[in-house]
Amino acid sequence: MHDFNKVLWKIIKWFFAILVILYVMSSLMDKSKEISKTPSKPLDNIGDEIKKPKASVIHSEPKLTSTELLIKAKKLLYNNNFNEAIDTLNKIELGSKEFPEAQKLLTRINKQLKAYDENNRSDDRKAYAKLLENNLLDNAKMDTTITTSGKDYTILKIKYILMSRVLVNELTKDGKLPSLWEQMGFKTIIFTDGHYRTWTMNLKGKNWK
Repeated sequence: MHDFNKVLWKIIKWFFAILVILYVMSSLMDKSKEISKTPSKPLDNIGDEIKKPKASVIHSEPKLTSTELLIKAKKLLYNNNFNEAIDTLNKIELGSKEFPEAQKLLTRINKQLKAYDENNRSDDRKAYAKLLENNLLDNAKMDTTITTSGKDYTILKIKYILMSRVLVNELTKDGKLPSLWEQMGFKTIIFTDGHYRTWTMNLKGKNWK
């Protein structure tokens, strides 16, 4: 009887073990079916799910009204920012009530810039006269006196005691010096010996007096 109970107990344990194995196998089969039903993603779309960094948003400067542009231009003029002031005034639209005043300011700025440029060029012409005098002394051994005069110093006077028609011709015949003088803003060139003889060249018409 004791042996029979032992055999029966073994049979029961084996029975339950088989049931557990069958359950596990059934669960695995169900999972494999679910996986097989899930559609695979095409290779072309690999990486699409990676979140792309958001593009930085560029905040454009708000458009100023004609009144604001005029105020801004006046502040720029006060600080001598002429170029930026011109750009700002040019943005004021035709037909706005600020347009006439903007045009007046543009005219004033252009006159100021022209005067500033002429003033600088006048200084350049005066400096050139002294430079030419030194060069002729050092390189040509000519003891000259060279000065500028007239409005904006546009008259160049070259005084040399041995000045002659031949020397004047040598200085001007190839046109290099007259061309340079014209580029610098000179209008009249005077050659003189300081006493009796004078030759005057009008650079604009390239004629002589």
